[in-house]
Amino acid sequence: MEAVIDRNLARVYRVALARTGHRQDAEDVTQEVFLTFLRNPPVFRDDEHEKAWFIRAALHRSVNVVTGNWRSKVVVGRDDLPDQPAADAPLHDALLSLPHDERTLIYLHYYERMDLAQLAQLLGISAGAAKKRLSRARGKLKTVLGDHDDE
Repeated sequence: MEAVIDRNLARVYRVALARTGHRQDAEDVTQEVFLTFLRNPPVFRDDEHEKAWFIRAALHRSVNVVTGNWRSKVVVGRDDLPDQPAADAPLHDALLSLPHDERTLIYLHYYERMDLAQLAQLLGISAGAAKKRLSRARGKLKTVLGDHDDE
């Protein structure tokens, strides 16, 4: 169990952070995911099944955080992200400006290296819908980045 936790701890936190936009919320989500795992450990078919289970659990736990009424009154800032190199600041600011669903898609595709089929399965949508949503998120990100898109 310890090895499974070690393999997935950072992943769950990063997914939760991408989804919620706040360190404290991501920490709470991470704790809830691993409490669920420890209380009733699933049997994983393979590494991909394990990865998908933890990502899905983080996404589900994050839903309550991002849909809560009080969340609409909170402003997300760069201080809520882990320390990043200064060169990444425009990208992080642009990512934070995206709605949480689009920010999550970008994260899962580029950081967790999930292809369209995996995204579709994870999100319970068709591959075409995943492609369209990812394309829309990329377009918004490019617009927000403006002159920084070559960096």
